Amino acid sequence: MTLPSASSLARALACRASNVLPQEPDAGSEAAARGTALHAYVEAEANGQPGALARVPAAWREMARGLDVPAILEALGHDLFGDTEMRAEESFAWDPTRPYEGRSLGLSLNRDYSGATSGEFVGTADVVVVDRAADLVVVGDYKFGHGEVTPAATNPQLRALALYAARAHRVSQARVVVIRGREDGSCWLDAAEVSEIELERIAETLAELAGRVVADALGHQTPPATPGAHCRYCRAAVHCPEGPMALAVAQGTGLIDLAATAAGRGRLLQLRDFAKRLPDLINEQLRAAVARGDTALPGGAALALESTTKRAVVDAEAVYQNTLINLGPEAAEVAAPLVRAATMDTIKSAAQVGALKGERATRKQQLVDVLLRAGALKASTSESVVAR
Repeated sequence: MTLPSASSLARALACRASNVLPQEPDAGSEAAARGTALHAYVEAEANGQPGALARVPAAWREMARGLDVPAILEALGHDLFGDTEMRAEESFAWDPTRPYEGRSLGLSLNRDYSGATSGEFVGTADVVVVDRAADLVVVGDYKFGHGEVTPAATNPQLRALALYAARAHRVSQARVVVIRGREDGSCWLDAAEVSEIELERIAETLAELAGRVVADALGHQTPPATPGAHCRYCRAAVHCPEGPMALAVAQGTGLIDLAATAAGRGRLLQLRDFAKRLPDLINEQLRAAVARGDTALPGGAALALESTTKRAVVDAEAVYQNTLINLGPEAAEVAAPLVRAATMDTIKSAAQVGALKGERATRKQQLVDVLLRAGALKASTSESVVAR
């Protein structure tokens, strides 16, 4: 059983099920591509590789240009002419059964942890500064997105990496730093000290987690799942028995029962923000499937894009005047009453004034066309994914 990587520790600690449920491959995103490009840039700059800026995609080059990597490294405590050692993109492995040992798997491995065993925790630090004179290792993590980031003092990923780096480099204390990048490339740092005693506590927490993960993997039932903000990037979300959709289907009006208890109310708060984003997330993935041609559905149906056109009144007076010209005063008063509060419903009713049953649809369309040409209406088209 592979133990969670440092980047997934927050979720692993919050939700036991996420450690053992099937994992879907990472589909990627523009935000992820941006982060990857900027991480590659600061790594190349830290290592003194020429031409790093030219390799950054044009969309993010200005932000990269503003990143003063030497100044950032200096702020982390690296002295180019002193005794400190700087290591970019260093990967670690740590075995909870040997808590005072740790291994550096290498540099710039691109998250390739094949050198670790299934019983080891792994993780990669964006930048590591080793100061043996101070018996200290500094672990820095670049964050270039706009999302909320857990403060350095309580960040599970950074705290774990602090432990792994301290054990691998044989020092007794650490400092963790979140490096937040702004759009212009300037940065601000959020730092926290991790004492020798705190490193011991982190090791104990991870050892307990490892025990739970192994026990859950050997069990015959899915362990409890805890939905929350950590679900957003969980690759096991579609298999989760407690996901927002599954919760609604399984419990139906059980949300009322959840609201009756303190624990349930906490669960509802966790789910609320995610549930608001769920339609957009679902539609985004369905559209992506259609775009790449993956449209098959069970039973022989297929996904398809369907266009819908909506019309709205923008000039009620123009509605009145044009209906008056085309259909007469009675229809005009129906289309745009005295207060000139015309709507698509009043226009439909106006088209039916004096019309025989078979003529109504034709007259409505003719009137709508006239009003569109006159600028009295505006039309907007949207696309949705449907099954056909």
